[in-house]
Amino acid sequence: MEFKPLTCEDKPKVRFLVVDDSVFARKNLCKMVQAFGGEIAGEAGDGCAAIAEYASTHPDIVLMDITMPKMEGIEAVEHIMREHPDARIVMVSSVGYQDNILSALQKGARHFVQKPVKPEALNYKRTGIAALVGISGEIEGRVILDMDAAAAQQATADLTGPAGNPTEETARETVCELTNMVIGNAVTQLNNHGFKFKVHPPEIYALDGGLQGARDTEAVVLRFETPRGAVYLNIAVRYKQRRSGGHAHVNVLSP
Repeated sequence: MEFKPLTCEDKPKVRFLVVDDSVFARKNLCKMVQAFGGEIAGEAGDGCAAIAEYASTHPDIVLMDITMPKMEGIEAVEHIMREHPDARIVMVSSVGYQDNILSALQKGARHFVQKPVKPEALNYKRTGIAALVGISGEIEGRVILDMDAAAAQQATADLTGPAGNPTEETARETVCELTNMVIGNAVTQLNNHGFKFKVHPPEIYALDGGLQGARDTEAVVLRFETPRGAVYLNIAVRYKQRRSGGHAHVNVLSP
């Protein structure tokens, strides 16, 4: 679907600052902004960082979460509006209590948008051969690795070698093992930086219908193209409780 680009009178695109302590929520919002032709001026994971990022980037619009570590969104709105009275801030949060909405508007926010994320990200429907890994700890949820049948067969052939004879069963086993390797490596890196996550054994995800999510769950679907077909990574998690402090940024996609 094509959208008319978001533009300002004196600028080619509307520039957004996206503020949320969840990297999944930030990436979802960034993707939506860019789909409508907007431009991402910056990102921040807490209120303190949002204040500094606003002063540095001077965005046209701020998309601000409410519940964050170090400094919450409503307090950040007050700081930004004090220094930049013309700032345009929209609260985007799953915490939709009337008191929070009223307080944010009184501090200078222009509008309030209620989460959750798109239902298609939560209610995931597989496209090929898929495996699911459960995650528990500070956050709990699931990761689904979903490969087109041709991509799964090629991965199986690459792993078993010329003597191998890929079958549907060995392709399922390969997808399970790849899922375990990818998610296990990512969680190990996170745990090495102070997180406390546990990965549960992978299992084949064979449902033809969508896997249901919940309203307090944040989710994202990533698509990767390969010469033999698409690979999808569906991540859906929720916080058991908000952290009182932040963790250092960890690049879990590095080799």
